Amino acid sequence: MRRKTRLIASYWQVFQQKVEVLQAFLFVRRVMLRSHLNLHVLIRRMPQESYSLLLKQAQGLISSETDFIANAANLSSFLYHNIENVNWVGFYLFKQDELVLGPFCGQPACTRIPVGKGLCGTAFAEQRTLMIDDVHAFAGHIACDAASESEIVVPFNTQLYRGVFDIDSPNLSRFGEAEKDLFEAVALALEESQSAS
Repeated sequence: MRRKTRLIASYWQVFQQKVEVLQAFLFVRRVMLRSHLNLHVLIRRMPQESYSLLLKQAQGLISSETDFIANAANLSSFLYHNIENVNWVGFYLFKQDELVLGPFCGQPACTRIPVGKGLCGTAFAEQRTLMIDDVHAFAGHIACDAASESEIVVPFNTQLYRGVFDIDSPNLSRFGEAEKDLFEAVALALEESQSAS
């Protein structure tokens, strides 16, 4: 009987130790999840004037990769999920005298845009960033997503690819100088990732 009691006591101790280890693991996991969520919330609520952390993360995301399509896809997804009030982020690539849809996040989009037409075609033709507060007031606007109200388009040029980086918002006047600086810096980082190859 004593032996049985000792054996049960021994099993009970092992069981309690395992419960303590499990509780410690769950505590650490909760802390890690909260930290991750807090970081995500911090990024999502970042003041529009302060995008330096977001830019550093975008640069880090593409720093070790030289493939344009891979980098454009990752940048589209990263910015789509980390900037508030955007409904489309992506790239159009210049091919055979027109812009052709490249990597993006958002609703399905126009697959081909003539150079000089719409915001994307105009920004590419003029080789300058266009920031439009109300896309419906822009003559010749090509509506790919009916929910889009404002848009910013940044041209880019790499050794292998030329095109535009396009970001849409469902809000009027969503983009300002801070966003213009951010998106131009992202396009430059993409260009630099290609020159490293």
